[in-house]
Amino acid sequence: MHRWERFEPPRIECPKVMNMNMQKTLSGALRLPPEVVGNTQLITLHGNSCVRVEKHCGLIHYAPECVILALPHGQVTVRGDGLKLGTMSRETVVIRGTVFSVELA
Repeated sequence: MHRWERFEPPRIECPKVMNMNMQKTLSGALRLPPEVVGNTQLITLHGNSCVRVEKHCGLIHYAPECVILALPHGQVTVRGDGLKLGTMSRETVVIRGTVFSVELA
């Protein structure tokens, strides 16, 4: 290696989430739902008045008509009218109001 060449160490990425095949195998063996075993998000709709998102990564945008949450592999957008954050913790957020749509991107 010459003085002017820059050494680049090999890039090793540590997986933050379990690979889907491993997750399915483990959840099948333990007879547990995949969202319990891995880092899969669980989005639950209660009619058109409540949305519960588990294993989110934080709040990106909040307005009474639109709430955007970060997910490990994208984001979820909840659109509606009079949306309010009912409960928010490190892993779970509950959005209340009149829900028109839930979009994954």
